[in-house]
Amino acid sequence: MITRNRLLAIAFLSGLFALGAAVQARAPVDPLPKKIYTRRSVFQLPVSVDQQEIGRLSEIVLYVKEGPKGTWQPKQFMTPTRSQPLGTDRNAKKAEWRVDPFVFKVPHDGEYWFVVATVDKDGVQHPADLTQEMPGLIVVVDSQAPDCEIHSVTSPSGEILFHCEIRDQNPDIHKTRLEYLRHDQSWQPLKRHPAKPGFFFVPDPVVLSGTLRATVFDLAGNKAEHIIDAATHEKTSVQQAKHVVRKESIKQTPPNPLSHAIHESKPLVSETEAPETRSAKSAAAGNSPLMIVPHHQVSMAYELQDTGPSGIGKIEVWWTRDEGRTWNLLCDDPDLKSPVSFALPGDGLYGISLVVQNGNGEGGSVPKSGCQPDCWIEVDSTRPVAQLLLVRPVFNASQYPELRITWTAADKNLQPNPVNLYYASDRQGPWTPIALGISNSGRFHWKPATKLQGPVFIRLEVSDQAGNTTRCETSQPVVLNMSKPKAKIVSVVPRASVPEN
Repeated sequence: MITRNRLLAIAFLSGLFALGAAVQARAPVDPLPKKIYTRRSVFQLPVSVDQQEIGRLSEIVLYVKEGPKGTWQPKQFMTPTRSQPLGTDRNAKKAEWRVDPFVFKVPHDGEYWFVVATVDKDGVQHPADLTQEMPGLIVVVDSQAPDCEIHSVTSPSGEILFHCEIRDQNPDIHKTRLEYLRHDQSWQPLKRHPAKPGFFFVPDPVVLSGTLRATVFDLAGNKAEHIIDAATHEKTSVQQAKHVVRKESIKQTPPNPLSHAIHESKPLVSETEAPETRSAKSAAAGNSPLMIVPHHQVSMAYELQDTGPSGIGKIEVWWTRDEGRTWNLLCDDPDLKSPVSFALPGDGLYGISLVVQNGNGEGGSVPKSGCQPDCWIEVDSTRPVAQLLLVRPVFNASQYPELRITWTAADKNLQPNPVNLYYASDRQGPWTPIALGISNSGRFHWKPATKLQGPVFIRLEVSDQAGNTTRCETSQPVVLNMSKPKAKIVSVVPRASVPEN
């Protein structure tokens, strides 16, 4: 039997971090690994293998569950492949087994547990029962910027303090900063209370009637700045940072071997993905429709109602990028007729509202802070990330092979059934459909309806809701060779004798 602690070492990359990991079987009494916090929703999961054991495997399976109350679900499957040896002499590099990385995208913020199982050549999974299996890694995905409230309190010794209370599922209270605005319009930091995180000393009573700036963080690296009226404790503005990059390495505490090393790595998704995803959720939760387009040049149709005898005098297009907190004029519709065309700055989520005035200058008013847009437009020009992992014939009793096709695909706006598969005898085509509009399960078993012989190429096509499409093809054909070579002895002749020296 293959022991898992000898078999695998798995590393999880979350946005800017690589989470080093060594997968080991544990008894249920083992402590849980320390949680890893991230704001990113896409994980690349490279898998390294023990070269002495990997040849006995048929598959490696990634299991995921949402928190301790979830159930383990197989999410992705990976099959080891073997490289060709380099050279022919004794010093030639030997063939090595390898496993391509998993690419996993979480569906929403939350806590995710990961574990890896293996399937041997006999189809037996190890461990067979994951019910009591402990996670190898726990990742908390949090893309929400933290909020806060400020209160003034008096300590038992009579000192006046500000208490900055963070409203967030995963607050990082020790990083909180509180500043006040001086007469020269510069920001002066307030001194932290040494024994009470989140409490700050008030140096002068005049500060109690001034302006404060609170900078708050959460454990996932989200950051927000709040401008607050110290007298009323009301927030006057909010600024959310697009991304906070942790410059330092984070070291976990043993004995957890899955998450003892975290270091910087190249990000797998854009730095604006999390804020845009959060806004898209807000858009979906409201009554305003959401439209996803592949480029920033937009033509928007509209219908005028209740025009009245004076007709239409002006139509303005207003936009917001911060969920309706601030609004800006984008353009006018010069001909006052649908559709109106305009250009958005680039990728991102935009709230759009039309302001219409009649011929006398009466009618709609400029949207104010907090107003919901008439519609949301998300510009998504990024194609999905996709990769064909393995295409391998599987022979069975029917004498005709099936093809096992595995892949990875990720995008923040994937279609519900985004995958198309094709085959062709020539890489230039024509391409014949294998399956259209299938789920992004990562694997497909193809039973050809016809008795295919000879080499075939396989194409993977993945599309998102904006219409962006990524195509991947096998670089080398897959040979469906059902022949079973045999040798028949036709004659035996004596070998010439070799003279002795």
